Amino acid sequence: MSSEFYKSTEWINTESWANIIVNPSFILRYHNKSDGYKIFVDCLLDFVNMLSDEKYSFPVISFIYSSENGKQHRFLVYDCRQNRILEMFNEFCDTIAVLLRKKYAKIQTKVKNTFVTADNVLYWMYEDNWNIIDPLLAETDKVSENYWRNLDSRVKKPWIVFYKDDIKESKIIGENWSLEFDGLSTFMSKPNDVSMYSKISYSNLKLAKNFYNEHITHRFNSNEQSFPDVELQKLYFDYFELIITSVIFAYTALECFANICIPEEYEWHENKDGIRTIYTKAAIERKFSLRDKFKKIIREVLATGDPSSQGWWNNFIKLEYLRNEIIHTKQSRSNTRYAKLLSKEVFQLIEVHQIVIEFYGYYISNNKPDLLDEFPYGFGFDKVEPGISDSLDFDLWVRNIGKKTYHRILADLDKARKENDD
Repeated sequence: MSSEFYKSTEWINTESWANIIVNPSFILRYHNKSDGYKIFVDCLLDFVNMLSDEKYSFPVISFIYSSENGKQHRFLVYDCRQNRILEMFNEFCDTIAVLLRKKYAKIQTKVKNTFVTADNVLYWMYEDNWNIIDPLLAETDKVSENYWRNLDSRVKKPWIVFYKDDIKESKIIGENWSLEFDGLSTFMSKPNDVSMYSKISYSNLKLAKNFYNEHITHRFNSNEQSFPDVELQKLYFDYFELIITSVIFAYTALECFANICIPEEYEWHENKDGIRTIYTKAAIERKFSLRDKFKKIIREVLATGDPSSQGWWNNFIKLEYLRNEIIHTKQSRSNTRYAKLLSKEVFQLIEVHQIVIEFYGYYISNNKPDLLDEFPYGFGFDKVEPGISDSLDFDLWVRNIGKKTYHRILADLDKARKENDD
């Protein structure tokens, strides 16, 4: 294996049994399906026939293309099933053809926004198609997962900094705080409020479901009398405590989540009867209802489209109504309120808060990745925005420069490119 294609300092081990290097002229022959291309395909298939028809734990074959700017694109083949190898190779050639055309395309945008290691290697993996892998984000995911699994999913996401010339070198900085009370101090990791409130809701919901399944579900298929004895009524009261707590904290988790989605510098402008009103983040938090925050503010911030057209919206509105019924208790509606708490539907209303958070997680991940640090663990978007250091002296870098995430660096570079073009 030639050291020309493999270095021990690479992000991952890409040492392969076969390196297949292509150049622009080969891509042209590929598209023309020339005799030379057909001969090559026969040789490739002959080689694959010598291998086991299975997936390997290492890249058996690497398709390699070196671009004009010195970057090496390495397409790693782990799957050597003979009915897939030609498909993978043809799609590899199509991908390189797109890059050669140098016209705007989704794939070129991905390449531009992918972190390139110090050895100028870009890595591609194949599932149903070729996808470029960002090693910085992949390393961040691993560090982040280890962090919260060793602590608790309710912990606030940390700040993770990588050394740009060797991303195997990293520093993780958790957010800590000191709680002062009654002459005592407690120094600990800061929790994520959304995670905390959601966990309270879930824990109580789980216990409430246990009671419901044991004492109520079977009544739908039996003639059991509707008047429980005194001991069972005590369990009903316990259930009401659990389900009320679960409703309140499910809604509170959503309120907290909505507020973290609003940037500190954000302003909402309204014109009414010729009067223009500007709402700061603090004013929005106080004056806007949760449904209006979703329909107006967060819709604009995250570019989500109209949330009221989503399948979860009606259950969210019902959750909001039930929570308000509990908080703003009216004795005249007490009977109706407690009856709703015994309805099977109440579980769906509580669980919708998790669906809503996951829904917005998608848009945060794609449209506002700088908010990922505030997004709670355990909702399907556990990513963290990484920071990058020019020096191995992370402490000095953090103290003197502060946080600058990779996506912000990309945004700065893109802005500079546009200014140069103008």
